[in-house]
Amino acid sequence: MTRTGIVNLTDPRLNKINDQFPGGGTESPGLKPGQLGQILEVSDNDVLYDSTVGTLYGGRYQYVKFVPQGGDTTPAVGLVVYWLDRAAKTVTSIVTGYDIAGILVNVVTDNYHCLICIDGKVKIQMAAAVTKAAPAKGDLLIAVAAAVVDVLLDATGLSSVEVARVVGRICDDGVIAADGALVQAQLLLRGSNF
Repeated sequence: MTRTGIVNLTDPRLNKINDQFPGGGTESPGLKPGQLGQILEVSDNDVLYDSTVGTLYGGRYQYVKFVPQGGDTTPAVGLVVYWLDRAAKTVTSIVTGYDIAGILVNVVTDNYHCLICIDGKVKIQMAAAVTKAAPAKGDLLIAVAAAVVDVLLDATGLSSVEVARVVGRICDDGVIAADGALVQAQLLLRGSNF
């Protein structure tokens, strides 16, 4: 496991981190308040996860605080999260412009800390009704309302707004279960999460 920054994990399984205070503990400021915003980089061989929550892959994961806003989608595996306050390293699942922070890898309690995937392969939640009838490997995933992604029709040109909302590309092989399913994607986030 390669560490970028100092991250005290309360559980070695990355998709089980759900800390009330940074780095764990039962009272403020937590055991490691300085780790908020830090990034953990792991290889496919080193990533540990709880398979009942979902499969994780090698990549980069950032330690953030999930802060709900009015109208938020209930936190779930595969949802797109947006920066609520980049400096404070807080994210939300309600669209706050086009400042995509990453993808939730577990169900996090409101106002708790977790890891989000910011680079690499990750499972992303598709919209309940995907625009393209048969999404395929290589198709672009566009963030839409409700913190999920959609695949546009091949003949659709991308507007600058849609380009700003590109999250990644489908990297599943074979038939892609679309409507409302989790799909394996390679993230293509352009912003810096540092």
